[in-house]
Amino acid sequence: MVAHLFIFDIDGTLASFGGITGKAFNRTFQELHGQPGPWGKVLPHGRTDRMILRECFTVAGVDGDFDAHFKIFIESYLCNLREAFQTMTGARVLPGVIELLNRLDADSSAFLALGTGNIERAARMKLEHLGLNPFFPVGGFGDEAEERKEAIADAVRNATLHYQRSFAPELSWVIGDTPYDIEAGQALGLRTLGVATGGLHKFEDLQCTRPDLLFGNLSDTQFVIKSLGL
Repeated sequence: MVAHLFIFDIDGTLASFGGITGKAFNRTFQELHGQPGPWGKVLPHGRTDRMILRECFTVAGVDGDFDAHFKIFIESYLCNLREAFQTMTGARVLPGVIELLNRLDADSSAFLALGTGNIERAARMKLEHLGLNPFFPVGGFGDEAEERKEAIADAVRNATLHYQRSFAPELSWVIGDTPYDIEAGQALGLRTLGVATGGLHKFEDLQCTRPDLLFGNLSDTQFVIKSLGL
């Protein structure tokens, strides 16, 4: 049986979280380092948590062993993120996502994975809040990966192990809302689908990266499925 792999980004692709990541991040930075987090001075969209924090530590003048700082920061960040989810109401699944995931999940030739810059525990917390975790038993995350393409490569490798099958590059899709997603997929020889639902990058920005497919959103489920070759 032909196997298609679909690797989804989270923030801006599957769902919107109303800025909760930045708020939890800045609160954590203030608690640990006594100064506001330089979230607005770096470009977090489409990058891994490790890369974002490395740059933030540099901008804020946080010296010392990066991995030690990273581990301490992440534990506090997860606590703040969990607390924020208890009170926030702005999180939402983006248009067409539930319908598309249901169709892919029901197709015996389609296999799903995450390819995100979030560390895995943050990714799972976000998806759990919206009931999306069951669709994604496996993925690549920002715990160890510095570059986006490393997280995507991890997603392919982990999906191969989890599903116990190989996935041809021409049948493996990276689906995301930033140029980083598209460029990471292209660097690995995978197919790419851009979706302009993230807010920061417009349709024209994604168009410049020349993805195989590009949509304003994923609301036309039947057309998206057909375009993916299913």
